[in-house]
Amino acid sequence: MQRFRRGATSWTTSPIIMQGKSPKGSSLLVSLEQYHSLVYKQGRLHCCRQCSYKTKERTNMKAHLCRHTGHRPFQCHLCPAAFSQKVKLISHIHTHTGERPFSCVNCSATYTQKHNLIYHMSTCRANKKC
Repeated sequence: MQRFRRGATSWTTSPIIMQGKSPKGSSLLVSLEQYHSLVYKQGRLHCCRQCSYKTKERTNMKAHLCRHTGHRPFQCHLCPAAFSQKVKLISHIHTHTGERPFSCVNCSATYTQKHNLIYHMSTCRANKKC
């Protein structure tokens, strides 16, 4: 299997890995022809043909394409939930384990997801009880 090299001017028809390895070890393979039917390049930008999404990173585009295809290769081993991105599965696993890895530096509040801590930090004050 050939890999696309940065700076190369043409694509081949060999398969590329679209979403990386799933937790079970299988890969989602899509031919370069299929990738080009979903994405076009505009300078250094990868542009989605189905919506206005654009990104400099091919990895971000691969994750974005799952929004259109509905593909969710990252399956929770504890429940039927499945996700298009590994980071979302990891965040979901915290709901099963009770792990709360994100904690406020001003108080004892802890959270399972980073965005909840960020929101909390915007309102939490060191001298004010949260």
